Amino acid sequence: QEGSAVLRRLLAEECVSGAASACLLLQLSYMYWFTAGLKSGAMWSDGTASYYALHLDGFATAFAVWVRAILPMWMHALGTIGVWYLELLGPFLLFVPFPNPHAYARLLAVLLFVAMHSTFALTLRIGLFAFIPSAVFLGVLP
Repeated sequence: QEGSAVLRRLLAEECVSGAASACLLLQLSYMYWFTAGLKSGAMWSDGTASYYALHLDGFATAFAVWVRAILPMWMHALGTIGVWYLELLGPFLLFVPFPNPHAYARLLAVLLFVAMHSTFALTLRIGLFAFIPSAVFLGVLP
C-alpha cells in the first residue's frame, strides 16, 4: 500500500525539463540508436546473436552456461530480436510529451532497459557496462 502511494505521488508530480535533462535523454537515446544501427550482421537478422554470445566461453558466466544448455533456439531468437527492437524503439518512450502518460512511459523504458542490462550482467562478463547504463537511468526516473 505504502509503495503504491509513493509511486502514484511520483507519477502525479510535474516533469522537470531543461537543457541538461534533454542532453541526458539524447545521450542515452543516441547510445541505443547507434548500437541498434550497428547490429546489421547475419546473426541479428536470423536471430542467433544471443545464442553465439552465450557460447563465447571467455564472456559467458556460469549462469549463462546453465541457461544455454536448456534454452530453446526460439528463445534465443526472441531475445536477439527483443534487444534490437528495444534499442531501436525503447528510447522513444523517454520522450512521450504528456505528463501522466509520460511518467508511465518513462518508467516502462527504465524498467525495460534495466532488465536488459541485468540480463547482460547475469549472463556475460562485460565488466561495468552492465551496471553503468542502469545507474544513468536513475537520472531519468519520473
